[in-house]
Order: sequence, then structure tokens, then C-alpha cells
Amino acid sequence: MSKSQHLLNVGVALLLGISTLGCHSFQQMNDPLLIEPLAEVDSGPSGSNSRELCIETAQSVAAEGHYSEAVKLYERAEHLSENGEAFDLQIANLHAEMGEYENAIERYHSHSRKKEMDASTINDYVWACIGAEQFRRAAEVLEQGRSDFPSDERLKSTSACLAFYAGDEKESLRIFSDLYQLPGAYQNLAVLAIESGDTERASQYLKRAMNMASCPEEAHALFQALENQRKSQGSVADAS
Repeated sequence: MSKSQHLLNVGVALLLGISTLGCHSFQQMNDPLLIEPLAEVDSGPSGSNSRELCIETAQSVAAEGHYSEAVKLYERAEHLSENGEAFDLQIANLHAEMGEYENAIERYHSHSRKKEMDASTINDYVWACIGAEQFRRAAEVLEQGRSDFPSDERLKSTSACLAFYAGDEKESLRIFSDLYQLPGAYQNLAVLAIESGDTERASQYLKRAMNMASCPEEAHALFQALENQRKSQGSVADAS
């Protein structure tokens, strides 16, 4: 966990529009308590029932946070399917949750070739590409998504995030400003800066927001959290 992770958790909760952007939080889990249900299931006469049981169990274990096991169960269900039904979307989301972005991208791509994707799925696909630092591919997927869903706010916010990651602060600020006005835009840039580990830059963004009459109260709270962290780190350094 990075030094700014706690502040990021606070910031994301405050962030205007970004809290619903992509693939939940993309938190990687290394859960040692994995279970192995249905490990010996075969494709005999009861294969159909076994397949349904795999799907139901996959949904249950995924809800409990056992993402890796859920992937295995969905893959087993695919193997047992008589018509070749795939669970690309479910498996893609699970890989993204575990931080396995390359695997997620492969499954999102497979899903896109078979079915039309809604805005939410496109958004998740883009964030998997961002997680894998495949920014060009992310831009291509996002461009298509914006064309198919021009009014979707999540995709607009994601485009602002992608611009920030690509180093285009002006474009990111412009898009966020169109969505949330200038103070909210600076607040969002601050959270992205915190995520990147640049708390000094985040403080600068927040100061700009706080100099505006319509500054959200959350920006003040986030700035104070940064200041408290800075003072705490300074005290620890002095003590050592």
C-alpha cells in the first residue's frame, strides 16, 4: 500500500463523478482462503446440472471476494457448455478486480467480438487498458464508446482521466470543467495526483479550487487530510 493510499480512499469517496468509473476499485486480492468446489465434476449425463452449479457457485464465491476461484468455476462452466457459451464479461471483471489487466483485456476483447457492449462495459474495458498502461488501446476503445454513447457521463469522466495520465493536464481540466465546473475539476485532478503519488501537486490543485467561491466542501476536507499527513510525516522524520 502506497503512502497516499489512505488519502486516496478518502479522495475517491469525495471525487465528483469518478467514483463509478471503472471496474470497481481494481484492487488486487491475494486471498489464501481459496476453496476448490466441484474440482472433480465431469461432463457426463449430469453435465448440464454441473454447469449450472458451477455458475451459481462462481457467483457466490465472487461475492465473497474469492475472485480467482470464481474464474476457475466460470472456465469450468464454459468447458461443460454444450453450445460453447462463454462467460467473457464475468471473467474479465474478475481479472480486473485482481489487477490481472492483460487477462481482463483479452476477455473484454473477446466479449466485444460476440456482443454489443454497453457504456458500463466499455468503461470497464478502458480502465483495464489504463491499468495495463495500454493507453493507445484505451483511447481507441474510449473513442468508440464516446461515439456509441456520446452523452454518457462516465465515459466523459474517463476521457478526462486518460488525458491526465497521458500528461495532458489542460485537456483533462477542460473535460472535468465541462462536467463539474472549475472547482470540481481541480478537486478531481487532485485525487488523480494523489493516486499518482504526487501529494504536492494535489495540494496545488486543491488550493486553486479553494480560492473559488463555489469550491466544494470536500476539497477543503481533502486538503486538510493532506496537510495532516504532511505534518505527521514531518513529526516522524524529526523523531528519527
